[in-house]
Amino acid sequence: MRKKIRVAQYERVSHEDQKKFGSSIAAQRQHLNKFLDEHPEMVLIDEYCDEGISADKLNKRTELQRMLKDIEEGKIDLVIFTKLDRWFRSVAKYYKIQEILEANNVAWQAVLEDYETVTANGKFKVNIMLSVAQQERDRDSERIKDVFAYKVSQGEAIVPSSSLHFPFIVKEIDGVKRVVHNPETEAMTYDWIEHLKTYNSQSRAAAYINEKYNKDFDYNSLVKTSKDTLLYGCYRGNENYCEPYMTKEEFMQLQENLKKNIRVKKNNHVYIFSSKMKCPRCGQSLVGGWTMYKTKESDKNYSYYYKCNFAHHKRKIKSAKACSYTRAIGENYLEQKMITNLKKYIIDFISEKEANVKKDVPKNTKNIKRKLQDEIERLNKMYQKGRINEEDYDAEYDRIEKKINALEEEKKESYDSTKLEELLKTDVIEQYYNSDRLTRQGFWNTLVKEIEIDENKEIVRVDFF
Repeated sequence: MRKKIRVAQYERVSHEDQKKFGSSIAAQRQHLNKFLDEHPEMVLIDEYCDEGISADKLNKRTELQRMLKDIEEGKIDLVIFTKLDRWFRSVAKYYKIQEILEANNVAWQAVLEDYETVTANGKFKVNIMLSVAQQERDRDSERIKDVFAYKVSQGEAIVPSSSLHFPFIVKEIDGVKRVVHNPETEAMTYDWIEHLKTYNSQSRAAAYINEKYNKDFDYNSLVKTSKDTLLYGCYRGNENYCEPYMTKEEFMQLQENLKKNIRVKKNNHVYIFSSKMKCPRCGQSLVGGWTMYKTKESDKNYSYYYKCNFAHHKRKIKSAKACSYTRAIGENYLEQKMITNLKKYIIDFISEKEANVKKDVPKNTKNIKRKLQDEIERLNKMYQKGRINEEDYDAEYDRIEKKINALEEEKKESYDSTKLEELLKTDVIEQYYNSDRLTRQGFWNTLVKEIEIDENKEIVRVDFF
């Protein structure tokens, strides 16, 4: 019995397409089901549907990603959809996915258009079509930019209120949407600006505004607001775009004054475990800090530690979002733990990697599988041309299919632990403590990806490269 073509049915519609063209999922499904009914040599493996998603947002097309995974696992021979624009509109993104399909000998068919990838002429026609579509989209983009530029020059709002910082909202005036002062925050905005001018301190102004007006503004968002050119009425080069809160000269002077008050860390401190740990409570990065102390030998000795980055910044502001984990983790403590238990951490990591074998197919296995699939394709052509009877066809097909299934069972990719195993044979402790801080930092940077700690400052797990 001849093997049937395994088909994946794909549908997609964005919100805009639904509004403009009525390209509903139901309508697409109806056309695809009819196509399958007319082709008894095909069997539906699965249906994949991305609803309300743009063609360009590959990462958000979760059903497409699921289908590609099934394709790589050898479950599909053909993908069908209604029209080419349900599949892709960008030439670059089309080729990115087409590469995966071709590597797994999977073709596709647009059932309402004369486009396919089975023949060389079909592929050529698709490339031309996609190039034309891309050109049209580029022209549309340029037209939209020109329209927006004109609207800005006329003082029209081109973004909703939700996209503006708190001092502004969008309001319709004489039939035209414009950016205006937010009446609910206008007095508070003037007060905040005055505080910035007086003290030249972002943190003090943030704390002041949150406490006085019972707000919960994020420090970083307030910093961005203070740099918004709308404060002096300017947007995209139009300095008369909206009503200002200050003059341009006042705005520029404020930016200069705020820059002078920024505390810039000098690069003379080396944090050995920089970017290696995250807060066990909120997941933000731990940042390095230091304190200075005196000894008989020197007046300037430094003790290094790591604290939660989120808590570090938010403590200046009364905010419910601030992380409550304020404990500092000493660098000397970490060094001693890491060096003393390094071999144990390495052994545990290698064991974990070997226990959780990756499911990715090695390149050589992929090549063998591709050759076997080529054999099936040649076998199908021989059967179609009558050069082989049905009994021999089934026997040969089963033989090749068993080989493919055997490859699937054997596919493994072990973690290459050579570098770590060599390190286990060396005397790391002596070499480490005889090196300077910069060398120690380089040692951990090339060896460790992340150090996981718990709230008691204990090392739970070490992730190596």
